[in-house]
Amino acid sequence: MGNQYVGIDNTRLWVYCGPYMDKFNIYNTVMERLRNRNVTQRVLAQRTGVPFSTLVKITQGSIKHPSVHTIQRLYDFFDREVA
Repeated sequence: MGNQYVGIDNTRLWVYCGPYMDKFNIYNTVMERLRNRNVTQRVLAQRTGVPFSTLVKITQGSIKHPSVHTIQRLYDFFDREVA
């Protein structure tokens, strides 16, 4: 992705990349992939280090603003799975 950095904007995690610094919303991508995942929440928890109970709460909407670290772990997992 070239030159990139991660930032927070209104409690959402963004990646700015490329010479034009396009915004890419990691939070929305993670939420979409959680809804359409090909792996169980238990396996996802084991592979990402995010507690199972936290994944369930995020998926159910009980946690509306997960931590940046949690979203980053999930994004990294999904990014590796697609690559």
